[in-house]
Amino acid sequence: MREATAAHGATHATNPYQRALAVFDYLGDWFAAPDFRGCAFINTFGEMGGISPDVADIARGHKQALRDYFAEQTTALNAPPALADQLALLANGAMAVAGIQGTSEPAAQAKDAARVLLDAHVDEGLGGCRGTRKGPPGGCRTGPSRVTRCVSRRPAGSRADAGTPGRSTPGSW
Repeated sequence: MREATAAHGATHATNPYQRALAVFDYLGDWFAAPDFRGCAFINTFGEMGGISPDVADIARGHKQALRDYFAEQTTALNAPPALADQLALLANGAMAVAGIQGTSEPAAQAKDAARVLLDAHVDEGLGGCRGTRKGPPGGCRTGPSRVTRCVSRRPAGSRADAGTPGRSTPGSW
């Protein structure tokens, strides 16, 4: 899964912010497959993890690899390490719910939540960027307070907190 997720991110995203979100697009495609029955590692751990240390180790290793992929992206965004854990929790939760409900909708819901988490950290002056890092008009720049802000343009209404007092919006200080 890690290789497939990374390959999907490499072909569908140009920066760490987009690569982190692309995981959820990949999951949505996987969940929509007619033979999807949930994550085999989650399912197997639920059946055998408590009685088989080998099964538990394999499942934990697989889940750690997904968390590590998120950590690569969030580290590149200068976000706190806990963000990788939160994104992995959203992805794994979506896997479990999609398997139970038989729908791909949990991927879109988890992506929406992931975007909120990413925006909370990337826009808070942590040096991250949703853009290309090539400077205006797309990318990041450092403002008068030495805080890095993303000036990438996103579709109108794409931020849940756009216009909230005390919060920056793309292209503003």
